[in-house]
Amino acid sequence: MSVILGIGNILLRDEGVGVWVVRELMKRPLAGDVEILEAGVAGLDLLPAIGRARYLVIVDAMIRGGRPGSLYRISPGEPPASRVPLAHPGRVMSQGFPVISAHDLGVPQLLWYARQLGPLCPTVIFGIEPAVIDYGVGLSDELEHALPGIVSNITQFLGSHSQSLS
Repeated sequence: MSVILGIGNILLRDEGVGVWVVRELMKRPLAGDVEILEAGVAGLDLLPAIGRARYLVIVDAMIRGGRPGSLYRISPGEPPASRVPLAHPGRVMSQGFPVISAHDLGVPQLLWYARQLGPLCPTVIFGIEPAVIDYGVGLSDELEHALPGIVSNITQFLGSHSQSLS
């Protein structure tokens, strides 16, 4: 079975774009045995889903300095090049350091923990350049406009890899 995880915090605008993408993917028929999860900020709670996947697709916001709505496809071994500041509005700080919880893991940390439990299945990560990471619900106008194209590109990728997804 393939597992598609939509990661992000929908209370921080574009930071939740992964969740918005998988909500759209859930409305489409996909080939193969695919489980789509609105993962949000589940953190370590995602390890069982990752463990049962034969193919893993992760969708999340990723700051790489591109135009908002840009879609990046990387493998787990590639550095995400994310430049999210440690003191962004959604991060609780204590004495100048971020407060980390099991729900405040980035994708690289999550995959590291998954590897500690066993080999990682073939994995692809789709990162989407955000425009706004700040308190609020709903995507920015830029990402709202880009969302159909993002979903279409990911759907095409899934279709072209349907043999791997089963």
